[in-house]
Amino acid sequence: GTYSIGETNIPARWELSNVSCVDENQNAQNSNELNLTPGGSITCVFTNTYNAQADLELGKIVNDDTPDSGQQITYTINVKNNGPDVAENVTVTDALPNGLTFVSSDGSYDADTNIWTIGNLSINETVTLNIVVTVAAQSGSINNEALANLDPNIDINSQNNFDEVSITINELADVCSNLEGNQAEVPQGYVQNEDGTCSQI
Repeated sequence: GTYSIGETNIPARWELSNVSCVDENQNAQNSNELNLTPGGSITCVFTNTYNAQADLELGKIVNDDTPDSGQQITYTINVKNNGPDVAENVTVTDALPNGLTFVSSDGSYDADTNIWTIGNLSINETVTLNIVVTVAAQSGSINNEALANLDPNIDINSQNNFDEVSITINELADVCSNLEGNQAEVPQGYVQNEDGTCSQI
């Protein structure tokens, strides 16, 4: 007779990706139209694919959001996998903007590509990266962004993959003009001029 075959009770997030069937003579059979002869047999192999899901959450802070020009500051990035599965091949993009000069990091951050390579994150696992930079700009504000990257077919919530931190550089002329000639209070790396302003050494 002619039969068809299928699969039932597939667990959550699993899906049927392929069915291959052969008869007793190893001839391929169509799973939707199996021709079974008297005394014959047909063997079918079901292939299922698991659809992994994960939710990355990224947070970013800086240890001083009002630094002086020439000062070193540290950005700290935390990435957590909220599950429900392991997150694979995770990276973070953090392109340092103009006005910041890379000094060091305590993780696998590549300052040339702006990529922090994390790899796999277990469920509820959190990893941390610290990036030390020198504030090269003389004034103004600098916004620094970070983005966690994961296969969009796996990431179930991309809204919490991004964070940004803004710093405002101290106006050294104003700071020095209020020191009343006290050289001991001049910011490191600067000298106070006769008119009360500061100049970088």
